Amino acid sequence: MRVDAQGGVRLGVAEPLADGDDVHVRVDQLRRVSVAQRVEGHRWLADVIGEVRLFDQQHTSIQAALDKCDRAIQALRDEVEIKIGLGRKLARLKAEVAEARQQAPSFEAELDGLREKVAKQEKMIARLRGEQSQLAYAQKELDAEQQKNRAQVSLTAVKLTTIGEQTRTVLEALHENGFDLWEMESSSGWMS
Repeated sequence: MRVDAQGGVRLGVAEPLADGDDVHVRVDQLRRVSVAQRVEGHRWLADVIGEVRLFDQQHTSIQAALDKCDRAIQALRDEVEIKIGLGRKLARLKAEVAEARQQAPSFEAELDGLREKVAKQEKMIARLRGEQSQLAYAQKELDAEQQKNRAQVSLTAVKLTTIGEQTRTVLEALHENGFDLWEMESSSGWMS
């Protein structure tokens, strides 16, 4: 009979010749039972122990490799969870930004109104500058005419002064000759 131990080791055990179902009657007689083969006692045990130790070492190294893989897988899972969490946070932030943009007041209409006012004021400023230029030209013409008039007035004043001097001289001469216009004025009233 053969016995299989763990690891596929086959061990041989001696059996009596008369044991079995398919043995003929002649052979099935029990005579002196003797061992058919010689059994090596301890060598197979040493082989089994060596294989068990080898298996144990392989098991330890495999377990260490599996533990290392488990840690790497856990690290990857943690990283994936972090990325998923960041993705969710990013999606929430995008939603908040979109909502804030929808709630933000639009200043486009107000800006367009202000631009329109600026354009009107620029037109008014251009018109007023034109009018100012025309007024400045008219003022220069008036100043020139006033200068001309002043020169004429001065000339007239000089002429009148000259005439006035001559008139005074004539009146004084008349007065010395006995002709008094002031008395005539008060009596007839023609000078007033």
